[in-house]
Amino acid sequence: MLDILIASAIATKPVEPNWVMFGKSNLITYYMDTNSIRGRGKYRTITLYHQSEIDGDSKESVAYIECSPKKFTTLTSHDIRELNRSELTSPKPDTVGKTLVDKVCGMIKK
Repeated sequence: MLDILIASAIATKPVEPNWVMFGKSNLITYYMDTNSIRGRGKYRTITLYHQSEIDGDSKESVAYIECSPKKFTTLTSHDIRELNRSELTSPKPDTVGKTLVDKVCGMIKK
């Protein structure tokens, strides 16, 4: 039994983040962790990171993406089960948000 517990603990080692740059605007560079994508059907969550080139400030957040229709929001401190669908917005063309939604939704296997 102890062998099974040890094997389980080793097998559930966290996956290292895979930060991929997906956009840049107004001196801010945006990255997504492609290893953090979770979800089923048309819904996904992904961890984001952005860094300011002005002061070096960086922040992490989680985006909730609905791939059909293509809408998204950034989750802050509320539980995903409490998400109000009216908080989802369609990204404007030629924006970092549009690039994010297109890339994440493009990773869904059909």
